[in-house]
Amino acid sequence: MFIDEVGGGEPLGSVSTSCSAFSFLQILATGGTCTGSSSADCVAIADAQNAFVEVYEDWWVGDDGNVDGEKVCQSELVQVAAEAIATAIAKVWTTAFVKVTCEGQGFACGWAVGNGEAFAIAFAEAIATAAADVSMDNVEAFCVADIRAIAGALAEAAESARADTCTTGGTEVDFESSYASAVVDAIASAFASATASACGADDSAKAQSECFGTASSIAEMELEGEGAAGEQVIACEGGKAECCTERFAGRRFCGCTECNGPLRLQTDDSGDGRVSWQDQSGEICFCV
Repeated sequence: MFIDEVGGGEPLGSVSTSCSAFSFLQILATGGTCTGSSSADCVAIADAQNAFVEVYEDWWVGDDGNVDGEKVCQSELVQVAAEAIATAIAKVWTTAFVKVTCEGQGFACGWAVGNGEAFAIAFAEAIATAAADVSMDNVEAFCVADIRAIAGALAEAAESARADTCTTGGTEVDFESSYASAVVDAIASAFASATASACGADDSAKAQSECFGTASSIAEMELEGEGAAGEQVIACEGGKAECCTERFAGRRFCGCTECNGPLRLQTDDSGDGRVSWQDQSGEICFCV
């Protein structure tokens, strides 16, 4: 067994996850003598992180340079984005694995991944961070917690693809293809659940999201206790007033300016007719 650290530590490209955040890869020798470094190249990691940013820009950004809510919800763009992200991640895993050779054995043979979780968590965080960078922390329709939740799938796919490549006598190219194929559906599903609420998906899709549901039920109780009883409520004023305009009608998130946002929709306009929004500090205001 040997453990090698991914070197570096400087911030990379246009995203904030540093090379050192990718921590260690642990290689468990299963036969023969293995040599080489299990570390991924920091240049490859930087390239991947910049690729993540480009993926979101292609998916979200309209001709005017701003996030386009319509593009966010286009399923064909979701799939293209998932495939590009999967390919970028696969290339970085390959830069780590190709450096390890075991005497008398082919690529990916003679060893197993002993601790890919930290590496995968760093990737999931980098994908989530890129979303915040592209949206300037104000994307309306994206639950980054859903992206962080794919770390387990990223780690499992690495060992699965390594084992498949070794069994078939494949090369690093075969590994990349196998890995990307193994994770693309998990990434696409995460993107779908991350946008489910704002894009008007059905309840089953919304239920899969890490961000949906909890705050809404709290706010509805707040409305019943104050608004429905006819007591004074806090009106959405200043930047928050934008959320009460036609632009955000039917939306689940409001990317208002100078409002401690994005705000999350707490009620719809059925029942007593009041729409309420919750900001990042938990304060609720009502459209009156």
